[in-house]
Amino acid sequence: MATLDVINLEKQKVGTIDLPDEIVNAQVDEHLFYEVVKAQLASRRAGTVGVKNRSLVSGGGKKPYKQKGTGRARQGSIRASQWVGGGKAMAPKMRDHEYHVPKKVRKAALRAAISKRNADKALIVIDVWAPAKPSTKEAVNAFGKLGLESALVLGMKDNQNLFKSIRNAEKYKFLPVEGANVRSRGCWREPVPKRAEGGSFRVHGERSETMNRFEIIKRPLDTEKLDRMRDRENKFAFEIDMKANKTEVKQAIEQLFKVKVVDVKTAIVRGKFRRIGRNEGKRPNWKKAIVTLKEGDAISLFEGK
Repeated sequence: MATLDVINLEKQKVGTIDLPDEIVNAQVDEHLFYEVVKAQLASRRAGTVGVKNRSLVSGGGKKPYKQKGTGRARQGSIRASQWVGGGKAMAPKMRDHEYHVPKKVRKAALRAAISKRNADKALIVIDVWAPAKPSTKEAVNAFGKLGLESALVLGMKDNQNLFKSIRNAEKYKFLPVEGANVRSRGCWREPVPKRAEGGSFRVHGERSETMNRFEIIKRPLDTEKLDRMRDRENKFAFEIDMKANKTEVKQAIEQLFKVKVVDVKTAIVRGKFRRIGRNEGKRPNWKKAIVTLKEGDAISLFEGK
């Protein structure tokens, strides 16, 4: 058994906790990080390529010129692949990139990630953190007292005040225990180009890509037009992560709100240009999703306005 100190938000020791060695002192096999993260990123790929081959390009039904007598190479269509504006030869086809590593490999990778954080003295156990109301300022001050410039906080999913306090902090992230994975723990290492840092390795920040249902859905959207769509067509709108696809949005909505999703449509909303005096700038783009629910289902979040 490994004994870890339990501290409070004032960085004072208030007790200890015993954890099994197979969780916090397991063997760190970094190749497991690579296998698990590669499977996660591959499964997120949409695989919807939109390349037109010769049969899909419009036009080209007429032979451009006669077969013989022109001195030029024979041609049957101006939409052949060697022509400008023609179809793509041997174009990539739509495919599903998703695959899964064995369950034992995923568990071993998670144990290795926890053990690596413990070996780096970066695993901190806090006795209780349940703010009475959401406050990002108080959360950032608490991290300052703990001496943490960046952190990943794991807690229970019903601790909404803590989640809302941390979600707007730039260098900090809150994840439910069930949503934690190898990539979110910052143990995944990605090679850096040699000309940049001599072929060394860079550790991803704590705000790296971690697609789980608590991060895919950012906030609900509510306008007069969306209100009418909700009443007439049972459609609900949300702001979602820029890299989330329709399948991830559907699964997130069904798991979060316990409803049946019939259809999902997504769109990129272009950021608006804004001018302040002589200076102008552009707001960042964001992504929205319009979700159609099964008749009779509803999301209580939009009720009681």
